[in-house]
Amino acid sequence: MNRIKVNELCKMALSKRDGMILRDKIEEVLISQGNVFIDFEGITKYATPFFNICFAYLLLNRTPEVYDKMISVGNLTQLGEKSYNMAIENARKYYSLPEDEKVKTDSILDNPDI
Repeated sequence: MNRIKVNELCKMALSKRDGMILRDKIEEVLISQGNVFIDFEGITKYATPFFNICFAYLLLNRTPEVYDKMISVGNLTQLGEKSYNMAIENARKYYSLPEDEKVKTDSILDNPDI
């Protein structure tokens, strides 16, 4: 499995910008090399927006089954694991929404500045 060391891309998992940098790197590896392990060794500061912009986005653009098969994470602190799980659990809830709620959610996701 391919490995991405988060600490080589950013020093903290806090900002949306850093989440987008990691997301782009993950997409690049998934396209060219397949499955990927995201290694958070050395990262001690986390925020939910980082995980939302990176991992929730990746899950919402795949099925949960495909996400689980292709992407794994490790070496998170307790706080990091809690933030990651919150973002992923919220993204997974999307798949159990009624169709009309999915349409509303998609509209919000496609137009976040509204």
